[in-house]
Amino acid sequence: MITMFFPLKKLRRNGKYVLFGAVLLLGALAVYHEMIAAKAWTDGTGGTNPDDGSSWKAATLDQRVRLGHSLEDSKAGFIPQSWKPQFKGQANLHVFEDWCGSSTAGLRHNLHYPLYPHSRTTVRKLAVSPQWTNYGLRIFGYIHPYTDGDFVFALSSDDTSEFWLSTDDSPSRVALLAWVGKTGSEWTAPGEFEKYASQISKPTRLSAQRRYFFEVIHKQNDKGSDHVEVAWKLLDEKFRFLVIDSKHISLYVNESALLMSDVAHIPQTPASHQRPPPSQHSAAADMLKEDPRDALHQVPLMEEELLQGVLPDCLYKPSYTIKDFPLTRYQGLQFVHMSYIYPRDYTRLTHMEEENSCFYPENPSYMKLFGFSRYMRLDLPDAFEKDTASDYSFQRRKSALDDDVFGNDAYPRDKAARRRDNNPFLDYGDDYDDYVSKRRRKLFSLGQAGDALERSAKVGVESTTGGDVAQPRHLATSEVYGQERPPRVKAKGPGKEVVQPKGKLKSAKRVKPQQVNPLVERQKPETEKNYKKGSDKMNESHIGTVTKTKEVVGERLDRTTVSQQLFQQANNKASLLAAKPRDTDRRRNLMDKELEMNMHLLQDVEDNIRRAKVLAADQKWSGLDVKGGRVEAELHDQDQRRREMEVDALWGPGGDLEGFDDDDVTPAPVFDAEVDWSQTFQVNHLDLQAMRSDWIDLHCNISGNLLLHSSDALPVVQAFMEQLNAKHENGFTLVRVVNVEKRVDGVQGSRYLLELELKDAKGRLRRLSQYVYALNRPRTRPRDKDFSFQRRPAPEILLCNPVGFSWNPLATVHFIVPVKNQARWVQQLIDDMADLFKATGDSNFNLIVVDYNSTDMDVRTALHKSSLPRYQYMKLSGNFERSAGLQAGINLINDDHSIVFLCDLHIHFPPSIIDSIRKHCVEGFMAFAPIVLRLDCGATPFEGRGYWEVNGFGLLGIYKSDLEAVGGMNTKEFTNRWGGEDWELLDRILQGGLEVERIFLRNFFHHYHSKRGMWNRRMSPGPR
Repeated sequence: MITMFFPLKKLRRNGKYVLFGAVLLLGALAVYHEMIAAKAWTDGTGGTNPDDGSSWKAATLDQRVRLGHSLEDSKAGFIPQSWKPQFKGQANLHVFEDWCGSSTAGLRHNLHYPLYPHSRTTVRKLAVSPQWTNYGLRIFGYIHPYTDGDFVFALSSDDTSEFWLSTDDSPSRVALLAWVGKTGSEWTAPGEFEKYASQISKPTRLSAQRRYFFEVIHKQNDKGSDHVEVAWKLLDEKFRFLVIDSKHISLYVNESALLMSDVAHIPQTPASHQRPPPSQHSAAADMLKEDPRDALHQVPLMEEELLQGVLPDCLYKPSYTIKDFPLTRYQGLQFVHMSYIYPRDYTRLTHMEEENSCFYPENPSYMKLFGFSRYMRLDLPDAFEKDTASDYSFQRRKSALDDDVFGNDAYPRDKAARRRDNNPFLDYGDDYDDYVSKRRRKLFSLGQAGDALERSAKVGVESTTGGDVAQPRHLATSEVYGQERPPRVKAKGPGKEVVQPKGKLKSAKRVKPQQVNPLVERQKPETEKNYKKGSDKMNESHIGTVTKTKEVVGERLDRTTVSQQLFQQANNKASLLAAKPRDTDRRRNLMDKELEMNMHLLQDVEDNIRRAKVLAADQKWSGLDVKGGRVEAELHDQDQRRREMEVDALWGPGGDLEGFDDDDVTPAPVFDAEVDWSQTFQVNHLDLQAMRSDWIDLHCNISGNLLLHSSDALPVVQAFMEQLNAKHENGFTLVRVVNVEKRVDGVQGSRYLLELELKDAKGRLRRLSQYVYALNRPRTRPRDKDFSFQRRPAPEILLCNPVGFSWNPLATVHFIVPVKNQARWVQQLIDDMADLFKATGDSNFNLIVVDYNSTDMDVRTALHKSSLPRYQYMKLSGNFERSAGLQAGINLINDDHSIVFLCDLHIHFPPSIIDSIRKHCVEGFMAFAPIVLRLDCGATPFEGRGYWEVNGFGLLGIYKSDLEAVGGMNTKEFTNRWGGEDWELLDRILQGGLEVERIFLRNFFHHYHSKRGMWNRRMSPGPR
């Protein structure tokens, strides 16, 4: 039985064949085992991360690895390279330029790290100093020990760095041995290896017969002397650390013949990546939080048949279009209006604002001096609530409450302008409490008190003679402590006004300075003295030193004369500013520069006050006379004499301390200001959005979209839902209002884009994205029998369907991008577009790349290897020309009823970008110019640090038929330069009768990059 199924005789006769089959089987098993081992090594199933002690499950990434992608999602890795002896003497060096920050963790956030560096080169020793700023380095290769033994490695750098070493020649087994800093604030001097404990590694056993893969990561910011060096020594040697030179390093791979798009050879190690963030929405920026708008494109659209006949048709002809209106170059910016958005989309960059930002409708110089004191009114003490005669500058203080800032009316700039025309100096009041500069308090305490009575007498004389009085507000008599401001009356003659003091004028007799003592307080009511206690003590902190000196010495210091000397410069400058009151234009210019000039005046006065205090203190010991015109000269002499006395008597060589009085060096007493911690204030709800206009503000890049109030948006939504359910017998239920956009037209009526989530009768979720027109027809006001009008009713909302103004949800969007020698960015664009198709499943878009003969990558091959559903490639020769490249891409489009999106290379697109472009492009009516957020240097889309590009219109969506109707791109004027071609195209689009929709688009970013090495720029050899 056995011989029947197992023929032994035949096997003996054919033994050699059996042996051959066994050898083949063993070979097959060996190959299979090798494949399994290689796969396990490639997938990262072996090896650990010594930095955090956890298993490293994904050591490699494919070419599409980008920021935010999970390491565990990697399916393929780099190709291990064979080593050759001619590689010895140098190591691979990859440079990542234009990336701010000083930490190696920040370098790993770079979009192109580690696969797409700006440049690839080599280095001959592990000590590099490029003498540059804002870059990152990755040095890798092999180390060849010169002997067997325990080696200790040391690392030094400015700023941070890391040194990784493998246990063999495999990049996947690297371990972190030494580092300089983790936070980014650490740095060392060149050759300083013992500043931090982490700079020196533990002993590592190495063999001279083997090579070991190493990796150095270095990050440099824009400060300091950039350098990074790695040194070593044997554990038992007493010699100092020596930098590893060319004798003991070698290349990992020779990259001289490879293109920048070839990245399969680049080693991807645990040192090259960081763990993905637990949540991409954990950033502090409100704009990065999830919003229903971001996922609205995933909800199925409502069928168009269900919307027919819901609203009556009407003609859409807005009053703000300027068809055939003659425009000068770049004047079209003045005719672009913003739309209002509901609900809040948090596009205001609150995380980028300083304390006083351009969002607030105040002069920046005013905000710098006085802060937000204008927006509040301090409460009076209880004892003064009934005393309205003496408000102590609260009524004179400019308050936002007085100007009705908190209402819905626009900010009253015209009212302020009228006040300024009557006086070239703004009146900001006297009492600013904790928000006021202390310098101004010094000015009041020493300066105005001394000159107050004399100026009052002068005013009285000039008032009787009809003279013109023009003084700076900060030196006016009305601002001396609690005095009432004299009312102004106009004198005879145009442009003149004088101060009419209260009460009966006395004879115009000049008051001698010796007769005036400003330190003697005027008689005040007891209640006023109590209220002014805190303010007086504040003033005492500045004049207390001089007062104490006067009491000790026993002499009477003539403050009036001193004050006149101290404020002579300030009065001279103020008189120059007040000259020529009839010159209106010049006075307006002076108004704009008032605060800036006041800063100089205050500084001069403060310096003189400080010198006066020194003089008064020295008088105690020297008995100098400080009267009359000797003040200025003696100020300098006393200051010099005091310094000489201190140096010679105490610290000078050979000085004798015998008989020296300790009181001579006693410092003058200093009084701290008394703070009223119980001070309260009044404030109203501040609605700054109501003050904004739909005109483009080219000077504010953090404001975000205009916000539409719910009282404006919700009635329109309610009126539309009533019409919809009236036609379909209550077949739809409103789930939520996702987005409402309003374009205001006060003449014809406002246009609304309603984006709602609805549920039909079957419970299916549907999206409504519909343009409606709201014609405001005010109702007539009914009258009572006694012919008195009642309260004006709210206007009736009449909704209609604007004929022809509707968007096409199936229109193809063509992204046109001209490129030249930007391999890392071109590959990033291709990958982003492929990810966009994967996330949305929308195949109705096309990527058109116009290549100006790039030499750093094969763009056509990269497009072919991608998963893009549609793409077109066109190759041009010559220098880079953006306008010509865009026009060449436009010419490739055959469908005139498709959308052209003029794009840039460095853009991060939100998943809703295609849907947003379609919704805001209406053929024959409207183009779309979304506002992009320019990221700061070193910032990523997950941080949102940057500013809105309010000036640029280069990212533009428009139907091809409309673009051809206005003449396309201007390829004659804008040839080998770019910048301004977008504004020129905007002029022609507006003259063609189209309107341009302009909104701040969420999650729409422009990556930071410099022009270094771009387009037609060339590298100049640096000094060596």
